[in-house]
Amino acid sequence: MVSTLKGFTLAILAVLLYSLFNIYFKAVAGFDFHLFLFMATAMLFGGATMILTGGKTPLALPAMKSIYTWVYGITFILECAIFLYMLRYITATDAVLLAHGSILVTLIGAYFFLGRNTLGKGIIGVPFIIAGLAIVIMGIDENLGYVIFLAIALSISKSIYYFSIELNDVGYEAQTYLQDFSVIGYILSATAFIFFMLFLIGATIGNIVGYTPDFVPTLQDFYNWKLFIFAAFYGCFGVTALRYLEFKSIQKVKSEIFMCIIALTPFVTMLFEFAAAPLGLTKYNVNLTFPLIVANVLIIIGSIIIVVRRYTDENIQDKNDIEKIRNIVINTTIFCRDDDIRSAESLGISLKLLQDIVNDKENKLPIKITTAQIIKDNYFKKISSCDSLTGLSNRTHFLTQLKSINTDKNISLFFIDLNKFKPINDTY
Repeated sequence: MVSTLKGFTLAILAVLLYSLFNIYFKAVAGFDFHLFLFMATAMLFGGATMILTGGKTPLALPAMKSIYTWVYGITFILECAIFLYMLRYITATDAVLLAHGSILVTLIGAYFFLGRNTLGKGIIGVPFIIAGLAIVIMGIDENLGYVIFLAIALSISKSIYYFSIELNDVGYEAQTYLQDFSVIGYILSATAFIFFMLFLIGATIGNIVGYTPDFVPTLQDFYNWKLFIFAAFYGCFGVTALRYLEFKSIQKVKSEIFMCIIALTPFVTMLFEFAAAPLGLTKYNVNLTFPLIVANVLIIIGSIIIVVRRYTDENIQDKNDIEKIRNIVINTTIFCRDDDIRSAESLGISLKLLQDIVNDKENKLPIKITTAQIIKDNYFKKISSCDSLTGLSNRTHFLTQLKSINTDKNISLFFIDLNKFKPINDTY
């Protein structure tokens, strides 16, 4: 439960930052930058900032080998560029509202590909979201077909983007926020660098042959110092903060729930855009029309219903999550040398529940979400960080604590060698 609340808190912080940078995107769209180059440059600056902050990490290479890393990078640039293109035709508030069609795409994806029935549990909220999207679409007067096409493309790319975060196992192995920064930084930098070099090669070829497609920047775009200044600002401050909040929140509450929480973004964006319009930061003045307010309210209500329905159902629905809990329980029994009583006490559950989970080979046993959280918390506190023979902290826990020491202060470290300890290890 603590982990879930932390995920909700990070998601709310993401809502505020999303809204602020939506207004920033609106100002950027007015400069007629090449949007793909803008996002690749922002990712480079953001990745470099996170690597410099987090430092080196052994998780960098595994991150680079993961297919989800490259899916993440591609869809990130794609969704941001599509969003920026939409801002040339509609307001930031309308664009963010339409982007929440990705909630529906993500719910469907989670059901069919990940086995999570959030869609079924929150089905009552789906009509509200559909109605809200329909109201926004009916309010668009020009380029309706093109805007709908961009909205669908944005929803799909956004959903794949969030799933790539959730499914990237390397992100779960980071032990500190500095390691998180490093892993995310390497992921961003690698994908952005490849895109940047491809754009540079494409621009060079285009300059030689005399033709450059719209999606490829020209050499003149690379000389646009304003583009690099605005991209650097967004990269160093927006990319770093938002990507971190996304990674950690999605890991804790899953993709579809995160997307439901950030459904608050349109309303907050509307307020920010309304405040920014008189300052000339946005092209359109925001009129708080009744249909726009209703659309916001409907999408928010639908999203809240989905979230509430998801967490009022106390049993875990995802078979993968049940399997993870079962593996934790089995690992605990191995740690405790098949002493079920000690295992149950260590995990904070009853002896009968422990035995039921161990014997549930088909993962059909109903396990409450709160019980699963108790099992995970106790496992990480009492089992994964301890030595099974002595009960003392193990090497991994020791190294974790060692790395967290403030090196600005004086510390003492004792190394004790125990003679003839090997026979004890061999025996026990």
